[in-house]
Amino acid sequence: MEEAIESEWRLEAIMVSSRFLRKDAYAQLIGKAVKKDIPVREVTEREFGKLSDTVSSQGIAAVVIKREYSPDSLWKEHPADSLVVGLEGLSDPGNAGTILRSCDWFGARAVLVSAGAVDIFNPKVVRSTMGALFHLPVIACPDLRGTLRNASAGGFTLISTVPEEGKPLSLFKFPKRSVLIFGSEARGISPEILSLSDDCITIPRFGRGESLNVAVSCGIILAAWRTQAGVGQETG
Repeated sequence: MEEAIESEWRLEAIMVSSRFLRKDAYAQLIGKAVKKDIPVREVTEREFGKLSDTVSSQGIAAVVIKREYSPDSLWKEHPADSLVVGLEGLSDPGNAGTILRSCDWFGARAVLVSAGAVDIFNPKVVRSTMGALFHLPVIACPDLRGTLRNASAGGFTLISTVPEEGKPLSLFKFPKRSVLIFGSEARGISPEILSLSDDCITIPRFGRGESLNVAVSCGIILAAWRTQAGVGQETG
């Protein structure tokens, strides 16, 4: 909640349960909300239960106005050293949330989400992002192929991640401006998106595992990209 309050997103109201009011974090957190003129309302435990789908919630919830981002200006506004992540058909909320956390941690500039993928504002996704959703643009793309074509026209290199037969990650040199594409957990990247790609990369397998979780793969590749870029940790 603190991430949301301190972000540029607009919060219409914050609801807190009587149980939350007894927590030590109450005064500081609500104080920040009051400073930003965000209304804070106390509700009963029963009322709060209707607001949250979590069995053991923290006792605080908010009404947040979604920010809308346009992919049209994305390719022009981002600096020379930029990496954007594209998600095609990703269905698992936990994987989606973890990927957003990794993108935030390693400094990806934005995330593109295809039609048919999990709703990024699914409560399970929002919780698993741990606030990352409020730090970077997440753009819903009804036509991911069209968006990627525009990215290519804007000077971005399209890189698809594949389980085998791609260039080994350890030998791959990331272009200055890249879109890194991940496919669905079950089907991978579609042939239509692969046909647009400039390159494909693979995380080599050294053991006997059948596959890597897509969120784990994303973290590994982002770490390799950031290390290759030669930029140190940038945390506040």
